[in-house]
Amino acid sequence: MNNHLNNHPAKNLFTRFCTQTQHYPLHNKPVPGTFIRPARLALPLACALLAVLTAAWLHIDRSAAACQASIAGKILRLHVLANSDSPEDQALKLTVRDGILSYMDANAPDFQDVHEAKAWTSLHMEDLQKTAEEILLSQGSNDTISLELTTCYFPVKTYGDLTFPAGDYEALRVKIGEAEGQNWWCVMYPPLCFTDATCCEFPEESREILERQLTETEYLSLRKDVKIKFKLFELLENH
Repeated sequence: MNNHLNNHPAKNLFTRFCTQTQHYPLHNKPVPGTFIRPARLALPLACALLAVLTAAWLHIDRSAAACQASIAGKILRLHVLANSDSPEDQALKLTVRDGILSYMDANAPDFQDVHEAKAWTSLHMEDLQKTAEEILLSQGSNDTISLELTTCYFPVKTYGDLTFPAGDYEALRVKIGEAEGQNWWCVMYPPLCFTDATCCEFPEESREILERQLTETEYLSLRKDVKIKFKLFELLENH
């Protein structure tokens, strides 16, 4: 009878599970051939991905900065600052702008590159100053006015279907009175300045000049479809 109970399958099963010693490792080192839980890989993989994305972003950022600097070295901008934001001062700003552009259109030769444009502008600074002063007098303004070739920071700006990245550019800066009003700017060379706010197309000749001055990569980077990219760079710079 006892032998029969000792050999009963239920008793053997109970004995095997209740008396067998279980060994649990106290370390986390995986045994070769064992499966590593995905949760253990999540953090290392996330860190690796972040490192790759950071490196890629820094590369793109450096490339964009280098592209902007190269483009800036090949163009000359015009920057007109109004005395104030009053309607009268803002209108006067545009009148001065038109006068300066008209003077250059009538007297400046066809420049071969930006260096000739800068040299001519510097040489004729007194005439440009006189032109601006005469405009102020004709409009009954007693404001002072000053002109200089200097380096200015410009935000992202779209002209027609071309978008110039934010950064430092050399410009003919015109300061009217206190120069505390909203300003106006454009690309003076190549001649891409619009006096008509509704204009949205470049003269073909101006576009061809710009294409000749820039590399193919630089010109393509100005296309309107990359406007968002430059906007993003500007936002990151300001934070």
